[in-house]
Amino acid sequence: MPEVSRILKFYHPRRVRAIAPPLAPSRYRTRMDAAERDLIAQTLADCGGNKAAAAKRLGLNRTTLWRILKRLDLD
Repeated sequence: MPEVSRILKFYHPRRVRAIAPPLAPSRYRTRMDAAERDLIAQTLADCGGNKAAAAKRLGLNRTTLWRILKRLDLD
């Protein structure tokens, strides 16, 4: 059991944050954002820019669509 406490102490979140280099943006997140941006832009174009209709077509709440648009700089 003493071995476990030493491991836990070494990998304590504050210590790890202090020694870990900052993370670069992942390619996965970048690709997902691009796919999401394309889908939403196309849906908005299909709905003539009507955000309520686009949200309904995407199965999203209007406020959720608004947040996504803001995050992706599509607003």
